[in-house]
Amino acid sequence: MPTVDAGGVPSAGSWRRDLLLLVVVFGAANLFLLGRVPLANPDEGRYAGIPREMLARGDWVTPWLNATPYFEKPPLVYWTVGLARVLFGAGEFAARLTPALFGLAGVLLTYATGRRLFGREAGLAAAFVLGSSLLYLVLSRILLLDMAVSVLMTATLYCFILGVREPAAGTDGRLAGTRRRWLFLGLYASAALATLAKGLIGFLIPGAVMFLWLLIFNQWRRLLPMHLGLGGLVFLALAAPWHVLAAQRNPEWAQFYFVREHWERFTTTTHARTAPAWFFVPVLLVGLFPWVGFLGGAVRDAVAGGWARRRENAEAWFLITWAAFVFLFFSKSESKLIPYILPALPPLALLIGASLARRVRAGPARRLRFGLGVFAFGCGLLGVAVLAAVFRPGIVRDPEQALALRPYGVALAAILLLGGIVAPWAARVQSGRAGLRTVLATMLGFFAVVVL
Repeated sequence: MPTVDAGGVPSAGSWRRDLLLLVVVFGAANLFLLGRVPLANPDEGRYAGIPREMLARGDWVTPWLNATPYFEKPPLVYWTVGLARVLFGAGEFAARLTPALFGLAGVLLTYATGRRLFGREAGLAAAFVLGSSLLYLVLSRILLLDMAVSVLMTATLYCFILGVREPAAGTDGRLAGTRRRWLFLGLYASAALATLAKGLIGFLIPGAVMFLWLLIFNQWRRLLPMHLGLGGLVFLALAAPWHVLAAQRNPEWAQFYFVREHWERFTTTTHARTAPAWFFVPVLLVGLFPWVGFLGGAVRDAVAGGWARRRENAEAWFLITWAAFVFLFFSKSESKLIPYILPALPPLALLIGASLARRVRAGPARRLRFGLGVFAFGCGLLGVAVLAAVFRPGIVRDPEQALALRPYGVALAAILLLGGIVAPWAARVQSGRAGLRTVLATMLGFFAVVVL
């Protein structure tokens, strides 16, 4: 349950402390030496170059790249990168600030939603799980469109699941509940911004997740009122103007954008990004490190009681529906890239966070044994791989570069191997909470050395 003060009122102080802690930890993780490494080509160079040309031309409707209209994606990220460039000047830091801040926002939203759904400890645990997962950490520091659209779709679905839990009427029985109305308006606004971040998937994926959950688990009675009239106006006011202006100024835009970049990207191999159907299995397992070992137990905890108790566990089943749909949707797509699976991480982090909080409260650290064992095994494997990369001839082709990287490789391996040993020991000798804190410290320490 959420923390309460002596008077039984939810503690505003604990909210402030928790949010401040998360801002400090993941603000540092996302922003530390953010501009040190040059932009990588082709993607980072492309997504930094487009805002530069839009600024130079004074044209914020048509994206330009190398003096050619670039119709592949909508402009929200270009706009935010351009704004950062105006505020902080040209450079890698300004270019990467957008994914870093969106990544931080996703962590804070996950905390708030987890706390509302499962209690304070679960919300904190979910936020730390998401923010310290390998794929999420990495993509928070790379200029791609995926972090922005993922966080905005996440906000859409968080607003939905929180909104349907709110009563349809206020205490006077006449007016619609204020919180429900604002949550649904947040849903429409987030979906519109997600559409401006990466196209139609911004509202199609959240819409499909919501529909499937309502249908499969017969939750239709919780849907109304959904404030469709006002919400539709909010969505159109945010999403429609750019699409209309882009079509007016560029007659060829609509066919390229809607057909080639949406339909053909999903159904054909035109974009040459094919991969086997199982492609996202290893991506997800590695991307959830160091928490992947806790996923199976989290799913078991979430569906405790089975299908017969599906209505009691409706929120947990919503998170499972969300993660499963994202995984299956992109596995079916003919275009597959590693970042596509990112929207599946927030619901999995919430499931893991709720499970960890429950297991820590239950007491015996043995309930964490399997997850900590997987973490220790992963640390050992990764530590050996890092040492091999810097000491074995030929893996790093430039001998001088390999020599320069050896101190970092040794430091990384030491952090991993030490963490893999200490975390299970701390859980056994002290508490499960101590073991989990060691996992988190290991991951953040490892990443800090990586970005040096």
